[in-house]
Order: sequence, then C-alpha cells, then structure tokens
Amino acid sequence: MAKDCQASRGFASTAACSKSSLFFRMAFARYHKRMAEPMTIDVTSRQRIEIINIGGEVARAVAESGVEEGICVLQSLHTTAALSVNESADPDVKKDLLRQLALLAPRDPSFLHAEGNSDAHIKTSLLGPSLSLVVSGGRPLLGAWQTIYFCEFDGPRRRQVVVKCVKG
Repeated sequence: MAKDCQASRGFASTAACSKSSLFFRMAFARYHKRMAEPMTIDVTSRQRIEIINIGGEVARAVAESGVEEGICVLQSLHTTAALSVNESADPDVKKDLLRQLALLAPRDPSFLHAEGNSDAHIKTSLLGPSLSLVVSGGRPLLGAWQTIYFCEFDGPRRRQVVVKCVKG
C-alpha cells in the first residue's frame, strides 16, 4: 500500500506518504464531525392545496442534530410541494398567499402535462422546494412572527422533508 501511495502521489518516502495519509484522514474526520446525519420529517396533507406549519418539527430535528451554531437545509422531496418562511400570527397571511398563487398559476385544463397538476408544479417552482436557515443556540433562527411552512399543492398526500444541519 505504501508503494501505491508513493507512486500515485509522487512521494519520495513511505514516511511522507504515511504522514500525508494521516493528514487526509484527520481532515476528513474533522469535516465529517461538522455534519449531522440527515433527518426526515413526515408531513400528511388533508386537502389538495394546504399550508402546514412544520416549525415545531424542524426545531426538534435541529435540536436532535446537536448542532448549536451553523446552518440547516430543508428539502421537500416532491415536485408539487414547496417550503416557505412566513408569518404565523395571522392566518389570513396563508389565505392571501394561496389566493395570489391561484391567480399566478390557476388550475387550467389547457396545460399540457398529462397528470393535470401543472399548477402545482408551477406554484412549487415559484416558492421553491428548499430553505436554508441559520442555526443559533441549537434552534433555527427565525423572527418573532416567523415559522416554517410546508406548502402542499397536489394533495392529499403523505410527504417528506429532509433536514440536514451543518456546524459552522
């Protein structure tokens, strides 16, 4: 193995190769410790179009990750469901958002997509399937009135959101 290391990396001695190999293993271990394993949040929608508050579930996932300071990436695993950070105090905000999205991408039988859910794909593209959130003090950093929403546009369905936290 030492000869393979010398030949492929151009090292003059086995000692140099061993030191280099140790350095790379240590660097990988430090990098790997920065990342928590991804977690999955299960979301069940009950209507075709629905906005579901998943802020509590995300906060629990971040806490379980052990990341105190860093970043948290959320990813919907679906092409007809988006994620959003928005106001949680007034339920009319969700109603207004859904009403405006319906104007921007109405359900239209003239769409070419055979499944008949093109409006759901468009709404997801407008909002986006992922979010990046700052983690501080072991929690997602959100404003006083903010929460994290899962936006279902083609339900009812069982869905998944992946949560990945990275120290840093």
